[in-house]
Amino acid sequence: MDALHAHFADRCCSVVSIPFDPHLEEDSEFDLDRLTEAAQEAYRQLSATVGDGFTRSHMP
Repeated sequence: MDALHAHFADRCCSVVSIPFDPHLEEDSEFDLDRLTEAAQEAYRQLSATVGDGFTRSHMP
């Protein structure tokens, strides 16, 4: 995982790791409330990172 993270960190503005969550392999639809706290936090971080990218691209 460290090598994979380093590979993308050299090529992207940011890298967010999402931990494995058994709920995600259950079905094609998922309920965010059923994810582990670690996965929920990682998705919040991912959302904030993506949103921050939009904000930065529109700033003078």
